[in-house]
Amino acid sequence: MKMKRALLLGVALAVWSGTTSYRALRPDFLSSRPLLRAACFLLLLITLAAVTAAQGLSIRTGIISCICACLVLLASHNRGLLIQDGVMRRLLTFLGARSYGLYLIHGPAFFLTREIWYKLSPENAVFGPEYSLRFLAAGLLLLFLLNEINYRFVEVPLRLRGRAIAERFEGSRPRRVQSLSASARAAADVHPSATASHPSS
Repeated sequence: MKMKRALLLGVALAVWSGTTSYRALRPDFLSSRPLLRAACFLLLLITLAAVTAAQGLSIRTGIISCICACLVLLASHNRGLLIQDGVMRRLLTFLGARSYGLYLIHGPAFFLTREIWYKLSPENAVFGPEYSLRFLAAGLLLLFLLNEINYRFVEVPLRLRGRAIAERFEGSRPRRVQSLSASARAAADVHPSATASHPSS
């Protein structure tokens, strides 16, 4: 039930993003005040970390969901209300696009790292602390290499395939439903990141 509430917050944000009040209440003052923007961002992250660490807090999941919803709300406007355009934002966008693949692949990547070092090392070798940096370097290299292959040759083609199927399905729907979908797309075009977000970035 707790997870359903978090998902519902994301759905509510997506629905709200197509309304005039969503645009009217956009906190544009953050984009012109870097110190206030940084303080707001850090405050949300610190609060999120503190609540996550509070194991005995009964409403911990609800608070975490609300904080994440605030972060998604600010990011959904796509106007640099959290992080202005620059190297950091591009790096985070790059990692965010590949984050689910990183989550899925990190286990096999580090398991494969251990197997590689096991085969390369002398027989009866003991993997002590002196192997830590070697394991880390090999694991990260495998992780990002395998994830990039997955992103380019699995995720993106399947995403495009799914979009094509959805467009064909939409083309076969009744005209009235198509007009409603067109209105929804028009609202989404104003704030593309809002409809792409889900309770997560």
